[in-house]
Amino acid sequence: MIDAGAGRSDLGDDTDCAGAGLVVAAHGSFGFPVVVKPAGEGSSLGVELARDEIELEAAVDRALRFDDEVLVERFIEGKEISVGVLDGKAMGAVEILPRRGLYDFQSKMTPGRSEYHLPARLSPERYRSALRLATMAHDALGCDGATRVDLIVSERGNEVILEVNTLPGLTPTSLFPRIAQGAGVPFAELVEEILAGARLRAHGHRRERRILGASFEGSERRAGFLSEAH
Repeated sequence: MIDAGAGRSDLGDDTDCAGAGLVVAAHGSFGFPVVVKPAGEGSSLGVELARDEIELEAAVDRALRFDDEVLVERFIEGKEISVGVLDGKAMGAVEILPRRGLYDFQSKMTPGRSEYHLPARLSPERYRSALRLATMAHDALGCDGATRVDLIVSERGNEVILEVNTLPGLTPTSLFPRIAQGAGVPFAELVEEILAGARLRAHGHRRERRILGASFEGSERRAGFLSEAH
């Protein structure tokens, strides 16, 4: 993790951490290639592949335009897989194959820039393993409703989780509705399922907030507050 503010007071306002060589020093013997990404961005904005120190500094500089913190992760060779999980059950896995480079913002949002294989081209054992790992990640993070779990299935036989997306896209080029369609869930039904679950969770959250509020003292506390929770 690289923080935009690291060493900023020593370097002056006009000098960023990458220009001062702090990125290379922090990188140390981590090795190359690496994937650089803004820590808090979505839609693969600012994601780049760096093969050496020069590319690393430039990629970090560009990523810092999107976020004050940047992740530098080891690049793993393998198939990029995305698993759709709905209400704790894996619906299926799609394989993403960008026509060039990484699966970045342009490859993700521009029709025709990437190929998709549904179901993912894996052996039955590896396919089941990817679905199981995605479901475990969904449960481990306490997720509800719809999530999309992105993985790399390496040639060495390992499945590596990249991230769990708790707000998967629902655009015409998005992966989650594509996976749902492959599982026999049309878009309209998918939206209804997500909304049905959201209503239940919203109801529970309202009740939790009211119960917690009952412990407050003062003139704003209403009589019969607990009886209103439903």
